[in-house]
Amino acid sequence: CYLLLCIVFYSCKTVSVSESNVKQSIFSYKVDSSSVAKTLKTLSSDEMQGRQSGTKGGEIAADYLTELLQQYNVKPYFKTYRDTLSNFDVANTAFNIVGVIEGNDANLKNEYVILGAHYDHIGMNKTEVNGDFINNGANDDASGVTAVAELVKYFGTYKTNKRSILVVFFAAEESGL
Repeated sequence: CYLLLCIVFYSCKTVSVSESNVKQSIFSYKVDSSSVAKTLKTLSSDEMQGRQSGTKGGEIAADYLTELLQQYNVKPYFKTYRDTLSNFDVANTAFNIVGVIEGNDANLKNEYVILGAHYDHIGMNKTEVNGDFINNGANDDASGVTAVAELVKYFGTYKTNKRSILVVFFAAEESGL
């Protein structure tokens, strides 16, 4: 995972700073374990009600991810961060959360790197399992969303990317979309 992050960071560095400054910022950057834990615990908390698309829990998760993008100055890719799924067959609406971090290189900023993970999970059980009804989904896929969130924090803060980065938190993966 560390090697993958290094490759991503190195491939997206900006040309507006010296090579030595880029290398220094890339390799001196440390992921804050308390930030990782906070994001993972929030996404897999009972408050999120299992994050099923089209439910109150899915809406709470979407709001949390939108706030995260705003906090790190990631702009909405569309007019808003929400990209409504027109093919989601449920009484309630489901949507992807989509943001963009513009690249710093005039020749490469029209090329995109996509960072994404699905933020939905399977929601609530109809019957109790070991005293609980909520499928919290820490491994499916709050952990993947947390990894993307940490990349958002880095690139949103340091803006070292030559290419533009499209950040997508996908909905309805558990529904087969």
